[in-house]
Amino acid sequence: MKFDEDVILKENDGEAEEFKLMTLEEVKDALARGEFKLNCAMTWMAFLIRHGHVTAENEENLIEICARMHSFCTIVLRSLRKYVKARESYISRETP
Repeated sequence: MKFDEDVILKENDGEAEEFKLMTLEEVKDALARGEFKLNCAMTWMAFLIRHGHVTAENEENLIEICARMHSFCTIVLRSLRKYVKARESYISRETP
């Protein structure tokens, strides 16, 4: 992400451990070492693929990576839908 030089990032919801300025190569290396949480790693991979930094020419497992990302997202969405339906059902039983 690009920010103006005078922008100071700060954590205020407990989600971020730290903010660190990294080059694209540092991000790729950190991804390869597994240094990001899964949701952050998936976001970075989607960005790198979308912007042409990871391609079939430089990543032989690109199709598998995309398939696994899609599969994971599908599983998460199904789980969320089940949770929302169960919660709505519970709330409707509790509401007179």
